[in-house]
Amino acid sequence: MEALQLRYIVDTSVWISLHKGGIIPQVLLLTNEGWDFLITNFVALELQEPSSQTLIQQGVQMYPLSKTEVAAVEIMVGETPALTQADASSIVVAHTLNATILADDKLLREKAGELRVKVHGTLWLLEQLVAAQLIDSVTLCDALEKMIAAKRWFPKQAVNRLRTRCNCP
Repeated sequence: MEALQLRYIVDTSVWISLHKGGIIPQVLLLTNEGWDFLITNFVALELQEPSSQTLIQQGVQMYPLSKTEVAAVEIMVGETPALTQADASSIVVAHTLNATILADDKLLREKAGELRVKVHGTLWLLEQLVAAQLIDSVTLCDALEKMIAAKRWFPKQAVNRLRTRCNCP
């Protein structure tokens, strides 16, 4: 029997949050559990800190879009002008690969939902790290506080639920 493939198309917003929280190395340990993290070439262009080169050196895969996929991105951006090319590319690739998007951007999440593409965010990913025993609750709480201090935005109720579950101070 073939192993379940866990493919995640990761948006810029999540990489920035993980970087601010100081936990990218722990996240990338999920590749040992069968997770594949991909970025599109549009997301790679947006990334500065961390850089796409750094992520690729650490095992993140680059997904270059085909001409057909680039055309689909342009159509989507034309229909929803507030959506960036990077956001649209994540949706197009996730749809193509039947993958899940990891994103915190509200508009991206809404558009993906309209197209029935599965989406999770940074807070969900933090919970997965605890479940996989790659970080403990103390590390999660610390990373979350660093992200919030760095002005990363998450829904207040979701943050409070996570803090309660993990006994954050």
